[in-house]
Amino acid sequence: MAELLCCSRCGRKLSSQAAQRIGGQVVCPRCVPLMKAVVQAQKADSRAARAPLVVLGLPAWLVGGAVAVAVLVGFVCAAAFVAGSKRKAKPPAGLGIKYQMISDKKYDAPVKAQVTIKVLVSSRLGREDLKRLLMHLYAAAMARRGFKYHERATNVYIYAYTSRENAEAGWSWVAMLDKSYSDSAPKVSYNEEELNAVRGGPVVKFGLTEVQRKKVFAQMGAAEGKARREAEKEHPVRPGDGMDKIKAQIDYERERQAIYKKAIRDKYKLSKDQMRAIVIEGVTRRWPH
Repeated sequence: MAELLCCSRCGRKLSSQAAQRIGGQVVCPRCVPLMKAVVQAQKADSRAARAPLVVLGLPAWLVGGAVAVAVLVGFVCAAAFVAGSKRKAKPPAGLGIKYQMISDKKYDAPVKAQVTIKVLVSSRLGREDLKRLLMHLYAAAMARRGFKYHERATNVYIYAYTSRENAEAGWSWVAMLDKSYSDSAPKVSYNEEELNAVRGGPVVKFGLTEVQRKKVFAQMGAAEGKARREAEKEHPVRPGDGMDKIKAQIDYERERQAIYKKAIRDKYKLSKDQMRAIVIEGVTRRWPH
């Protein structure tokens, strides 16, 4: 069964077969031209950075000395900046929640500045404590500076796990926070299945059994595929077409998706947040779609 991925630029969900990787990023077919342009621009910057330094009219020893001074000053400033960043990221005294940092990774590129954090927590933590912890880590991530292309992080993803095995596997988190480029505020989600598993609770959620939730997840995937096919037919995009045609296709696809997803929510009496939780559960547990 194909794994469900998300385009790193537009956020669109797509199968692993349809996804392409450009510059280390998962990209949908529609965003490929833009990402290729970004990668080419990065390569051009890299070539420019490697070009030899030529200063006309100055002795070589003077040029070398100036470069050395500049490097030393840059190093001192960077050290001071890192020290300041660490002070900002210091946990507040009143947090009172123990956790262990598993990984803290940064991705810095023109398309986005991303921070991905994984932490190990106690299975006894409730939703409120999990949310407080995730929001604390989010505030620390947003306080970071030093990105090359952006002032601060544009994308932040924080995952809380109750076992190191799950963290290393990259699934079965108990809570997560995500804030993508287009989001005005972060969103916190809980993995009800995992929370129930570690506490021995029921598996019925939102009034739906697991079998019913799987059906909802599959119907959501089918709705997105239907909307995509209709958009490609209504607003075809050919090689050489401009961004206006690409945008028209994307907008139409989103309109059709909204209609089909609302019909599914109405059928099962689900809110948008509940529907989103089911989608996250399906992706996390790799349900067929």
